[in-house]
Amino acid sequence: MTRIISVALYSRGGPVAAGGSQKPLGSKTYHWGILVSPEKSTGRDCAAYHATDKSYLDTTTYRMVNPEMKWYFEAKENIDPELSTKLVGHLVIGKVPDKATAADIKALFNSVPLPVKNQNPQQSCKTWIANAILALQKLKWASTFDVKKFMDYAVLYADERMKGTTSKEPKMKVYVPKK
Repeated sequence: MTRIISVALYSRGGPVAAGGSQKPLGSKTYHWGILVSPEKSTGRDCAAYHATDKSYLDTTTYRMVNPEMKWYFEAKENIDPELSTKLVGHLVIGKVPDKATAADIKALFNSVPLPVKNQNPQQSCKTWIANAILALQKLKWASTFDVKKFMDYAVLYADERMKGTTSKEPKMKVYVPKK
């Protein structure tokens, strides 16, 4: 079974179906992550990986989790990305080798350096994605392309996707670098 690797962009505001309800802030408009899925997904057969600094209220203990908002790596397995109301779209950038296990994939993304707080320029989930792409390229799991140009393209793609039903872009698209 062929597994593809995509860079996923998520709405930071309301559901994507709202269509352009966010103010454009460039790449900061979106949360960035990685999706690994079969070429033809049939539901809860995907995995998502990202760096986050979110804090939230634990509804059992009523205490804040991560109140310092430190960056950490998060892996979610056996998910169906189509159930996410915040997934704007994803750009396919590579393939997982047949011999790689789920543990290998998770270990790869877990080894990507986390963003560092209080840096100039500010680091974020986008920084983590850029480093994840470089790690994928080093392993030949993704083709070699200019990461900055890809990131700029991804923002334009997501901005178009945020138009909702009038968008001309598909939810999943294979990234083809311009020569």
